[in-house]
This record gives sequence, structure tokens and C-alpha cells, in this order.
Amino acid sequence: MIHTWANVALIFLITLSIIAWAIPLALLALSVKGIRSARQQLAALLPKAQAGAQRATLAVEHGSEQVARPIIRAYGRWAYLRGVGCALREQARELRNALHIHRRGETNR
Repeated sequence: MIHTWANVALIFLITLSIIAWAIPLALLALSVKGIRSARQQLAALLPKAQAGAQRATLAVEHGSEQVARPIIRAYGRWAYLRGVGCALREQARELRNALHIHRRGETNR
């Protein structure tokens, strides 16, 4: 009778160890199958995603160009007018200095 319970216990332990090894192996097999499936789907969807990303990049570049163009134009006009203003101020300063020197010469006579 003792041998019978020992055999039953041994069979039970063997069954538990098989289950303990079978579950991780089954999970591993399923995960490998899932990864293969995901790679196949990714290979099919990747060109579409790249095309969408390229369209988005072009749209952003076009939008930023539309925003930046008037700003750059306005800055260019401001820089031009600033240069003209500086040149006029310099000419006015030279004329004032010339007039001042000329007036000094008249008062000394």
C-alpha cells in the first residue's frame, strides 16, 4: 500500500514538473510566433508610415516657410531702412560739422 501512494506521489510530482516546464515553453513559442507576426505586419505598414511621415515633414516645412517669409522680408526692410537712417545721420553730422567749421571761419574774420 505504501508503494502505491509513493507511485501516485511520484506521478503527481512528474506531472507538476512537466506542467512547470510546459507553461514557459508554450509562452516562449507563442511569443516567438507573435513577434514573427508583428514583424510581417510591420514590414507591410512601414512604407505607409514613412510616406505619412514624409508628408507631415513637407507640410511642416511649407508652413514654417510661409510663416518665416514675411518675417524675413520685414527684417530685411528694417535693416535696409536702418542702414539708410545711419547713412543720413552720418551725412547730417558731416554737414553740421562743415557748417560749424564754416561759421567759425566767418566769425574769425
